[in-house]
Amino acid sequence: MKKIFLLACVLNLSFLNAQPGGGGMRGPQSSSGQSGEQRERPQPKEFNAYKAAGIFNYDANDVVENIKLKKDNELISNVKEAILKYNKHVNELSLLNKDNFDTLNVYMNNIMKSLKSNRGSSNSSQKDMSDNDKDPMRIAKELAKAKVEPVKTKITKAETALNASLGSLLSKKQNEKWLKYQAEFKETQNPTEKTNQNDDDDFSGRGNRPEGGPPQGGGMR
Repeated sequence: MKKIFLLACVLNLSFLNAQPGGGGMRGPQSSSGQSGEQRERPQPKEFNAYKAAGIFNYDANDVVENIKLKKDNELISNVKEAILKYNKHVNELSLLNKDNFDTLNVYMNNIMKSLKSNRGSSNSSQKDMSDNDKDPMRIAKELAKAKVEPVKTKITKAETALNASLGSLLSKKQNEKWLKYQAEFKETQNPTEKTNQNDDDDFSGRGNRPEGGPPQGGGMR
C-alpha cells in the first residue's frame, strides 16, 4: 500500500509541473495586468487663483532657524522685518483681489467638472470642443490668465525686492541657504505634478508655489 501511495504522489506532482506556465506564473501576470488597467490618467488639480498668482506667507521664525543665523540679534531682527514686510504686501494683494479670485475659483472649477462629466460625448461634439474659438476650457484659461497674471507680476516684484533685501543682510553662505530654503518651501506649497495636459502651465503658477488664500465668496470685478 505504501508503494502505491508513493507512486500516486509522484504521478500527481508530475501532472502539476506539466501545466502550461505553472501556477506561480499566473499570479504576477494577473497582478501586473490589473495594475495596468487600474492606472488612470492623472486627475486635473483643482484650480486655485491664489496659488496661481503666488500668494503665500513665509514664517519668519522658520526662516531664521533654517538659514542658521545663530545669536546675532540685530541680524535676526532685520531678517524678520524683511520677511514680515513681504508678507504684509502679499496679504494686501490677496485682499485687493479676493472677490475676483474667489469667483474665478468657482468658475474655473465648475468648468473643469462640467468638461470631465461630458467626456463621453459624441465625436462631433468633441470635434467642436477642439475648436479653440469654442473650447470652454481654452476660454476659461484665457480669462484666468488675464485675472491672475497682473497679480503674479506684482508678487514676483515683491519677491525680487525681498531677495535683494536679504542678500544685503546675509553673508554669501547664509544667502545660499535662504535661496535653497525658498525654493524648497515654494515646492512644498504647490508640488509640481506631471500630467499629459501641457497647457496646464498657462495658469499653474509654477514660478511661485503658494498655499491657500482667503475664503471663497464675492464677485468678479
